[in-house]
Parts: sequence; C-alpha cells; structure tokens
Amino acid sequence: MKLLVAKMSNQSQFNFSGCLSDRRLDLRCEKIAQSMYDHSSAVIQRFSRHRSKVVGSCRFFNNNRVCTGDLIKGITQRLKPLVKGKTVLCIEDTTEFNYTTKQGRIKTGSLGRLCRSNQIGFFAHPTLIVDAHNYLPLGLGSLQLWRRAETDRTETKPDYSTQKLELKESYRWIRGIEQSKDALSQARHKIIIADREADIYPLYTRLWDESTDLLIRMRSDRHLRMGGTIRGHLVNQRVKDKITIQLKADTRDCRSAHKAILQIKYTTVEIQRPHHVTSSGTQKYFTIQVVEVKESPRTVKKGERPIHWLLLTTLPVRSNTEARQVINYYSKRWMIEELFGIIKTRGLNLEDSQLSHGEAIMKLAVLAMDVSVKILQLTKGRENEELDAKMVFSYNEICLLEQLLKRYEGATEKQRNPYRKHSMAWAAWVIGRMGGWMGYKSESPPGNKTMKIGLERFFNTYIGFSLLD
Repeated sequence: MKLLVAKMSNQSQFNFSGCLSDRRLDLRCEKIAQSMYDHSSAVIQRFSRHRSKVVGSCRFFNNNRVCTGDLIKGITQRLKPLVKGKTVLCIEDTTEFNYTTKQGRIKTGSLGRLCRSNQIGFFAHPTLIVDAHNYLPLGLGSLQLWRRAETDRTETKPDYSTQKLELKESYRWIRGIEQSKDALSQARHKIIIADREADIYPLYTRLWDESTDLLIRMRSDRHLRMGGTIRGHLVNQRVKDKITIQLKADTRDCRSAHKAILQIKYTTVEIQRPHHVTSSGTQKYFTIQVVEVKESPRTVKKGERPIHWLLLTTLPVRSNTEARQVINYYSKRWMIEELFGIIKTRGLNLEDSQLSHGEAIMKLAVLAMDVSVKILQLTKGRENEELDAKMVFSYNEICLLEQLLKRYEGATEKQRNPYRKHSMAWAAWVIGRMGGWMGYKSESPPGNKTMKIGLERFFNTYIGFSLLD
C-alpha cells in the first residue's frame, strides 16, 4: 500500500485552465473544487482544514478578478467532447439559496429577497445535461445565478402582462438553452425537459428546431386552434395503454408507497397563441403531442392525490412504445431535484457558507454545483458496467480503490463486488460500502447521502496515505 501511495499526486478532476485572468487563479480554483469534492462540503472551514487554506479560499472568492461568468464557462466548456454525436436530455429547473439566518454576517444589500419577501438569498437555474442512452449526468450546459432587488413592500409592482419577455424572470427557461448552444454544438439531438413553470408559449416557438425537441409538463389548460381546450379534448380520447409501477412514499406530496396503475392517453393538437403573449414574431399556432398519465381510481389511496401528468412534447408519439419513452424521459427530470439536494442539506450544505458577501457566495455556488454533478454521476453510475471509473476518478484514486476493495469485500460470493473491474459500478460499490451500505443486492442501492459519506471517507483515506509518502 505504501509503495502505491508513494506514487500518488494531487491530480485534480476539475479543469479550469485558461478560464480565469491568471493561471495561478486557475490552479487555485481547481484545488478548491477538488478539496470541496474530497471533503463533500461547500463550507470553507470544513474543506480547508488549515488556517492558511481558509484564508486563501476566502481571498479567492472575494477577488474581483474572479468572475462568476468565467467560472461558469470553465464548467460548461468541458461538455463539448462528452456530448459529441449523442442524444442528450437538457433538464432545467430553478432553486433558491436561503441566507436569512445569516443576515447579521452578510453585507447588507449583497443578496436579495426570495419568494417570501422577508427572506434573503439568491436563485440558481442550471441546465443539467444527461446522456439519453445510459442516463448518466454529463455536466452543466448553462448556469444562471441572480438576486432580486431588496424592494420596499409599498413599491408599486410592474405590469408583467405588458413587460417584454426578455425582461421577465421566466425568460430564464429560454436563456438557459440558448446559453447551452455552444457547449452542446456537437450533440446529435437535444431534448429539453422542464416542469410546469417552463410552460410558456414562446418557449415552444423559439427553441424547437430539427435537432431540438421539447418535453414540458403543462401548467394551465391551453386553447386549441380547432376550438375547446386540451383537457376537454382529452376527455373524449380513449385510454391507449396501461402500466403498473411501484411508487415510493413521498412526504411532500403526502403519498404512501403503493403499486399504481397508470392510464396513458396521447394525441396530437394545435395550440393557439394566448392573447397575453407580448413576444413579437411568435407564431399564431403550434402543433404538439400531448401525453396524459393518470393514476387509475382503483389504486389511489384514500385521502391521497392521484398521479396526473399532462406532458406537451414535439417528440413523435405514434405508438404505445413512443408514449412510454416520452414518460421515461420526463421521469429523469427528478435528477435535477437530486442535484439540488446534494448541494444543500443532503450533501455540501452550501447554505451554511461563512462568506460575508453575496457575490462571493454566488462564486462558491458555481463550484459547489460542479462538485454536486460529480457526486450525482457516481450515484447514477452505481450499476452501470458500460461506464469507466476514470470518468469520475483519477488513475491514482482507482489504484487506491483496488486496495480498499480487499477490506470491504466479504468471504462469501454475495459479499463480493459483482461488477466489471474499473467500471463506474465497480467504483460506486466500494464508495457505497465506505458510506455504510452493506453491499447486498437485496438491499436498496446506496443513495446520494450514502455516496457523499463514502466519498468523504475515501478522500480522507487518500489524503492520509498520501502523507505517508
């Protein structure tokens, strides 16, 4: 073991070369990101254990020459070779970071109000890029960060119905894909996936093209060119397919674990441009496929809401197989919720940051988002033998995983790592074991929290043995 570790170097998995104004800043950025990943934390005092490193990290994030846009560019430019020739899912969503409890520490005015006017923080809107073949997260195509002004409650609100689309916050759904174009220029096909907030008419007419399709959950009923509405039209459609799924308990939706029968309808409609759309050049009608997924009354538990999705898509839906594929694609939207969980309380704890200026915290958020994608990659690759571990781990780290495997494998066949050596699944098995997972196939696979704990223990081991050199 000592001979192995003596050869180890501090090779970083995060490349920011040429993104910042100074090569020394590039190297500092890479070391900070690697340290955040190694310690599974975005709190500087936790990932920079020595005072000199704490001071250095704080100076980096407060440095005016370190721009948020440059950090984002460093992350997104890594995507180009990874998406070449692939069909990818572009999953968008928005989250907020709340620093209300730290108002006395953070400089006044450097953050803004959140959805609740008495709370402060900022918003983030990433575009998570996922391989449509194996559903492995590849990285971020874009990342938008912004803060609202700390306006007076008595101030008159603007008339949003007449406001130009580009000035509205909802434009983030369109801007996110437009900003991803360069990083995704070599992708063969792009499928944009988003929840109900993205259901704005100009999105359908601006983003769809021969290499880009849309898959958006409908928010409000839409009028059809032939008269009536989408919901009214679906009432007269027959159920074309049924699938049975095992639902997990979800406390947020007050839903218990149970088997659910989902009824599927699909049809093609032509939606009419709403009267309130102010965007010039938006076409009057748009043809789109509707896929309805609704839980059968037979399986809805008493007092619970049935599952009900209305999906609008430009993908072809001419058969049950294609309808199921659309539903499967949309179900991957949950990955971005997992990403938010990793960066917050179930992982890096970004909201516990001790930085005192909003701009510095937002720079930290960019690196934390990058690190969170790496952790999510490991979780999603936990059973995929097609993928190589080198996508997430360096050569030296894979060598250490080989040595640690001997400690965590048991004497029986059931306690052995069943995956191809040096595959992502093989590496995830070891990290899961280090995080407290028992390793049996009969158990639920290790989740993000277990992987986070396992990664932290793994890199502590890596650092500890490196000191023996």
